[in-house]
Amino acid sequence: MCQLFVSELQFCWRDDDQNRLFFSRMMNSISREDEVIMSKLLLVLFFMGVMLPYVEAGRDKREPVTNYYTPCAPGVKSSVSTFHGVNRDGQPPLDPNRRAYDFTCGGDKNAYSPTEGTIYVATPRYGGLLMIDDVLNDVCLVVLHLETFEVTGGDVVEVGMILGQHKGYDLHFVAVSGICENAGLYDVDARTRERPIIWVEFGYELPYDIPIEAPLPFVSQNPAGGEA
Repeated sequence: MCQLFVSELQFCWRDDDQNRLFFSRMMNSISREDEVIMSKLLLVLFFMGVMLPYVEAGRDKREPVTNYYTPCAPGVKSSVSTFHGVNRDGQPPLDPNRRAYDFTCGGDKNAYSPTEGTIYVATPRYGGLLMIDDVLNDVCLVVLHLETFEVTGGDVVEVGMILGQHKGYDLHFVAVSGICENAGLYDVDARTRERPIIWVEFGYELPYDIPIEAPLPFVSQNPAGGEA
Protein backbone atom coordinates (compact mmCIF):
# COMPACT_ATOMS: atom_id res chain seq x y z
CA MET A 1 0.00 0.00 0.00
CA CYS A 2 1.24 3.49 -0.82
CA GLN A 3 2.31 5.37 2.31
CA LEU A 4 2.72 9.09 2.91
CA PHE A 5 5.80 10.02 4.88
CA VAL A 6 4.73 13.33 6.34
CA SER A 7 8.06 14.10 7.93
CA GLU A 8 9.86 13.79 4.60
CA LEU A 9 7.00 15.08 2.40
CA GLN A 10 7.31 12.13 0.03
CA PHE A 11 4.73 10.05 -1.82
CA CYS A 12 5.17 6.38 -2.61
CA TRP A 13 3.57 5.85 -6.02
CA ARG A 14 2.72 2.17 -6.39
CA ASP A 15 -0.91 1.78 -7.18
CA ASP A 16 -3.08 4.21 -9.15
CA ASP A 17 -6.28 3.07 -7.42
CA GLN A 18 -4.74 3.59 -4.00
CA ASN A 19 -3.47 7.01 -5.06
CA ARG A 20 -6.92 8.06 -6.24
CA LEU A 21 -8.42 6.82 -2.98
CA PHE A 22 -5.84 8.73 -0.98
CA PHE A 23 -6.47 12.04 -2.77
CA SER A 24 -10.22 11.52 -2.63
CA ARG A 25 -10.06 11.16 1.15
CA MET A 26 -7.74 14.15 1.39
CA MET A 27 -10.10 16.38 -0.63
CA ASN A 28 -13.11 15.22 1.41
CA SER A 29 -11.31 16.27 4.57
CA ILE A 30 -11.09 19.89 3.36
CA SER A 31 -13.70 22.04 5.07
CA ARG A 32 -16.03 24.45 3.33
CA GLU A 33 -14.09 27.36 4.82
CA ASP A 34 -10.86 25.99 3.35
CA GLU A 35 -12.50 25.72 -0.07
CA VAL A 36 -13.55 29.37 0.07
CA ILE A 37 -10.03 30.43 1.07
CA MET A 38 -8.47 28.34 -1.70
CA SER A 39 -10.90 29.75 -4.26
CA LYS A 40 -10.05 33.30 -3.26
CA LEU A 41 -6.35 32.52 -3.36
CA LEU A 42 -6.63 31.05 -6.85
CA LEU A 43 -8.59 34.10 -7.98
CA VAL A 44 -5.91 36.45 -6.64
CA LEU A 45 -3.16 34.43 -8.31
CA PHE A 46 -5.08 34.45 -11.59
CA PHE A 47 -5.51 38.23 -11.46
CA MET A 48 -1.84 38.85 -10.62
CA GLY A 49 -0.55 36.50 -13.26
CA VAL A 50 -2.99 37.12 -16.11
CA MET A 51 -4.97 40.33 -15.67
CA LEU A 52 -2.54 42.63 -13.84
CA PRO A 53 -0.06 42.91 -16.73
CA TYR A 54 -2.88 44.12 -18.99
CA VAL A 55 -4.03 46.65 -16.39
CA GLU A 56 -0.50 47.99 -15.96
CA ALA A 57 0.03 48.18 -19.72
CA GLY A 58 -3.14 50.20 -20.18
CA ARG A 59 -2.47 52.64 -17.34
CA ASP A 60 -1.30 56.08 -18.41
CA LYS A 61 2.02 56.55 -16.61
CA ARG A 62 2.83 59.94 -18.17
CA GLU A 63 3.08 62.58 -15.48
CA PRO A 64 0.80 65.54 -16.22
CA VAL A 65 1.93 69.14 -16.51
CA THR A 66 0.03 71.07 -13.86
CA ASN A 67 0.91 74.77 -14.10
CA TYR A 68 -0.36 75.84 -17.55
CA TYR A 69 -3.00 78.47 -18.21
CA THR A 70 -5.21 78.16 -21.26
CA PRO A 71 -3.97 80.33 -24.18
CA CYS A 72 -7.16 82.34 -24.74
CA ALA A 73 -7.92 85.95 -23.82
CA PRO A 74 -8.73 86.25 -20.11
CA GLY A 75 -12.27 86.62 -18.83
CA VAL A 76 -13.86 85.51 -22.10
CA LYS A 77 -15.88 82.35 -22.67
CA SER A 78 -13.97 79.82 -24.79
CA SER A 79 -14.00 76.05 -25.33
CA VAL A 80 -11.68 73.07 -25.79
CA SER A 81 -11.85 69.64 -27.43
CA THR A 82 -9.45 66.71 -27.13
CA PHE A 83 -10.65 64.05 -29.60
CA HIS A 84 -7.84 63.01 -31.95
CA GLY A 85 -8.07 60.17 -34.40
CA VAL A 86 -5.54 57.51 -35.27
CA ASN A 87 -5.38 58.66 -38.88
CA ARG A 88 -6.74 62.20 -38.76
CA ASP A 89 -7.40 64.74 -36.02
CA GLY A 90 -11.03 64.94 -35.01
CA GLN A 91 -12.00 61.87 -37.05
CA PRO A 92 -12.58 58.31 -35.78
CA PRO A 93 -11.21 55.90 -34.83
CA LEU A 94 -10.16 57.55 -31.57
CA ASP A 95 -6.51 57.36 -30.56
CA PRO A 96 -6.61 56.96 -26.73
CA ASN A 97 -2.88 57.67 -26.42
CA ARG A 98 -3.06 61.25 -27.70
CA ARG A 99 -3.04 64.14 -25.23
CA ALA A 100 -3.64 67.14 -27.48
CA TYR A 101 -5.90 70.14 -26.89
CA ASP A 102 -7.74 72.22 -29.51
CA PHE A 103 -9.01 75.61 -28.35
CA THR A 104 -11.72 77.80 -29.79
CA CYS A 105 -11.00 81.13 -28.15
CA GLY A 106 -13.43 83.97 -27.63
CA GLY A 107 -12.43 87.62 -27.58
CA ASP A 108 -9.36 88.68 -29.54
CA LYS A 109 -7.31 86.38 -31.74
CA ASN A 110 -4.10 86.59 -29.76
CA ALA A 111 -2.53 83.37 -28.50
CA TYR A 112 -1.22 83.95 -24.98
CA SER A 113 1.64 81.92 -23.56
CA PRO A 114 0.47 79.34 -20.99
CA THR A 115 3.90 79.22 -19.36
CA GLU A 116 7.42 80.59 -19.36
CA GLY A 117 10.10 79.22 -21.63
CA THR A 118 12.37 79.79 -24.61
CA ILE A 119 11.15 79.82 -28.21
CA TYR A 120 12.77 76.99 -30.15
CA VAL A 121 11.16 77.70 -33.51
CA ALA A 122 8.41 79.90 -34.96
CA THR A 123 7.51 79.23 -38.58
CA PRO A 124 4.46 79.58 -40.83
CA ARG A 125 5.30 76.14 -42.20
CA TYR A 126 3.53 72.99 -40.99
CA GLY A 127 0.33 74.92 -40.39
CA GLY A 128 1.82 77.76 -38.34
CA LEU A 129 4.17 75.96 -35.93
CA LEU A 130 5.56 77.34 -32.66
CA MET A 131 7.66 75.33 -30.20
CA ILE A 132 8.66 76.41 -26.68
CA ASP A 133 11.27 74.71 -24.51
CA ASP A 134 9.81 74.47 -21.00
CA VAL A 135 12.76 73.44 -18.84
CA LEU A 136 10.75 73.53 -15.61
CA ASN A 137 8.43 70.74 -16.77
CA ASP A 138 10.93 69.04 -19.11
CA VAL A 139 8.60 69.34 -22.09
CA CYS A 140 8.44 70.94 -25.49
CA LEU A 141 5.22 72.95 -25.77
CA VAL A 142 3.94 72.70 -29.34
CA VAL A 143 1.48 75.22 -30.78
CA LEU A 144 -0.14 74.80 -34.20
CA HIS A 145 -2.38 76.91 -36.44
CA LEU A 146 -0.91 80.34 -35.76
CA GLU A 147 -1.38 82.79 -38.63
CA THR A 148 1.18 85.38 -37.52
CA PHE A 149 3.95 85.48 -34.91
CA GLU A 150 5.03 87.98 -32.28
CA VAL A 151 8.08 85.92 -31.25
CA THR A 152 11.04 84.27 -32.93
CA GLY A 153 13.59 81.58 -32.12
CA GLY A 154 15.63 82.33 -29.00
CA ASP A 155 13.09 84.69 -27.41
CA VAL A 156 12.33 84.16 -23.73
CA VAL A 157 8.62 84.35 -22.94
CA GLU A 158 6.68 84.66 -19.71
CA VAL A 159 3.17 83.57 -18.82
CA GLY A 160 0.60 85.74 -20.59
CA MET A 161 2.87 87.12 -23.31
CA ILE A 162 1.45 87.24 -26.82
CA LEU A 163 2.88 84.48 -29.01
CA GLY A 164 1.02 85.36 -32.19
CA GLN A 165 -2.41 85.50 -33.75
CA HIS A 166 -4.70 82.60 -34.59
CA LYS A 167 -7.84 82.20 -36.66
CA GLY A 168 -10.10 81.93 -33.60
CA TYR A 169 -10.55 78.16 -33.59
CA ASP A 170 -8.54 74.93 -33.72
CA LEU A 171 -5.64 76.43 -31.75
CA HIS A 172 -3.64 73.27 -31.07
CA PHE A 173 -1.53 72.83 -27.90
CA VAL A 174 0.55 69.78 -26.93
CA ALA A 175 3.24 69.12 -24.29
CA VAL A 176 5.79 66.65 -25.68
CA SER A 177 8.14 65.01 -23.18
CA GLY A 178 11.75 66.17 -23.56
CA ILE A 179 13.40 69.12 -25.29
CA CYS A 180 12.17 70.58 -28.57
CA GLU A 181 15.33 69.52 -30.39
CA ASN A 182 14.19 65.92 -29.94
CA ALA A 183 10.60 66.58 -31.00
CA GLY A 184 11.44 66.64 -34.72
CA LEU A 185 9.16 69.59 -35.56
CA TYR A 186 6.33 67.62 -33.95
CA ASP A 187 6.78 64.47 -36.00
CA VAL A 188 4.94 61.15 -35.62
CA ASP A 189 7.29 59.92 -32.91
CA ALA A 190 6.78 63.09 -30.87
CA ARG A 191 3.05 62.44 -30.84
CA THR A 192 3.67 59.21 -28.93
CA ARG A 193 5.27 61.25 -26.12
CA GLU A 194 2.47 63.72 -25.44
CA ARG A 195 1.91 64.39 -21.74
CA PRO A 196 -1.43 65.26 -20.16
CA ILE A 197 -1.95 68.89 -19.16
CA ILE A 198 -3.98 69.84 -16.11
CA TRP A 199 -4.99 73.36 -17.09
CA VAL A 200 -5.29 75.86 -14.24
CA GLU A 201 -8.83 76.75 -15.31
CA PHE A 202 -10.04 73.16 -14.87
CA GLY A 203 -7.88 71.76 -12.09
CA TYR A 204 -8.17 68.17 -13.33
CA GLU A 205 -7.04 66.07 -16.26
CA LEU A 206 -9.50 66.43 -19.13
CA PRO A 207 -10.89 63.33 -20.88
CA TYR A 208 -9.10 62.52 -24.12
CA ASP A 209 -12.31 62.04 -26.11
CA ILE A 210 -14.04 65.44 -25.96
CA PRO A 211 -15.40 65.87 -29.52
CA ILE A 212 -15.10 69.08 -31.46
CA GLU A 213 -18.88 68.97 -31.96
CA ALA A 214 -19.42 69.19 -28.19
CA PRO A 215 -16.41 71.06 -26.74
CA LEU A 216 -15.98 71.81 -23.06
CA PRO A 217 -16.66 75.48 -22.22
CA PHE A 218 -14.50 77.53 -19.86
CA VAL A 219 -13.41 81.08 -19.09
CA SER A 220 -9.67 81.69 -19.44
CA GLN A 221 -7.72 82.91 -16.41
CA ASN A 222 -4.53 83.57 -18.36
CA PRO A 223 -2.76 86.62 -16.86
CA ALA A 224 -2.38 88.09 -20.36
CA GLY A 225 -1.19 91.50 -21.43
CA GLY A 226 2.54 91.44 -22.15
CA GLU A 227 4.70 91.21 -25.24
CA ALA A 228 7.81 89.11 -25.76
